Amino acid sequence: MKRLDENTLTNILTYISSHQKEKGLSPSYRNIQSFIKATSLSIVHRYINELKTRGLLAQEETGSIYIDPRLASKKTISVPMLGVVPCGSPILAIENIEASYPLPSEIFGASDLFMLVAKGDSMINAGIKNGDILVIKKQSFASPEDIVVALIGEEATVKRYRPTPSQIILHPENPNLEDIVVKECQIIGKVVSYIHRFAMT
Repeated sequence: MKRLDENTLTNILTYISSHQKEKGLSPSYRNIQSFIKATSLSIVHRYINELKTRGLLAQEETGSIYIDPRLASKKTISVPMLGVVPCGSPILAIENIEASYPLPSEIFGASDLFMLVAKGDSMINAGIKNGDILVIKKQSFASPEDIVVALIGEEATVKRYRPTPSQIILHPENPNLEDIVVKECQIIGKVVSYIHRFAMT
């Protein structure tokens, strides 16, 4: 199993944009298949789905794909990638900035954001899979049922936040795993979005 190639994703987006400007309509999936020299249309579908998941493409009821107009201004915010956070048992938090990536401000706003890579499958029923990129709003508070990044001592974990008068329940969205129950924890952010990484055979 191979992950989708980031350069190919960028090239497809550029190709769609150029095709729309030059011909006034979106390319077909077969056009894209020919452009990237894919062996099957299913590969094209995976790339298109990934671009839609990232908010870079939209799709009309007719099935035509197009560049999301909110990206036309090209206004972006620089969001740091801080490393890996577990969706399973807590592990040591990684706070060093590995890189920074531009995200469209029309979609993500101008909040104080950072990104982490999810590790594990404890949030699978919330749609968060191992290897997904989490977009997190930095804040020290949370409402019940928010999905948060919480610090327990020096360890970090991603869970659903369920406070009670006497304790805090950090609930995994996986029926095979048990709640983490603590007297206190530090909220370092709320998950506001995630980018799913599709695999390619």
